[in-house]
This record gives sequence, C-alpha cells and structure tokens, in this order.
Amino acid sequence: MQREWMKMVLKWQKPTGCFSLDNQALLSMEKQLSEYQNQERKLMTDLKWEVAMIEKQHQQHHGRKLLREQVMNDGCLSHKSGLGFGTLCLFNRFLVRQTYLNQGKL
Repeated sequence: MQREWMKMVLKWQKPTGCFSLDNQALLSMEKQLSEYQNQERKLMTDLKWEVAMIEKQHQQHHGRKLLREQVMNDGCLSHKSGLGFGTLCLFNRFLVRQTYLNQGKL
C-alpha cells in the first residue's frame, strides 16, 4: 500500500463520491487526440474490428458481452468508480489491520 497511490485515487473522486478524470487531464487528452486524429481513426477502426471478433468468439463460448467503461451522471466513470471504491476499501482494510496488529489484538 503506497500513499502516492491513495492520493492519486482520491484526486479522481468527485464530491458526489464517484470517480472520474479531472478536467485538466481530459483537456490534455483531447489536445493529444486532435493532434493525431488520422492515426486515431485508423486505430479505432482496427480496434472495433478486433473487439467485434473477440465478442463474437466470447459469446460463442460464454454467451455474454464484455463490459466497457461508461460515463454516468455528473461525468462519473462506471469502471473507474468501482475500481476506486475497491482500492479505498482495500486501503481501509490495510489500515485497520495494521492498527490492530500494532495494538496486539490480532
């Protein structure tokens, strides 16, 4: 458990409790994407084809679809919110365990 990781995860958290990228990070990404627009189009076309092939194979074997990141209300990201919450829970468990170990109660 590293303090820097927790700081990073907490920076992603919005006042509503969900997780998202900050506006500065989004602006930086948009600038980079616009600079490489043609390369992005080709890459996206190739990736969409690859995803379609993976989903087709996955459905044939498992009968279910792969989940992807979705933007929720207030700009929240569904997958990032789940990972952020899980990370904070894990860190909390670590802190509680360390506290009890230091007190000799575990």
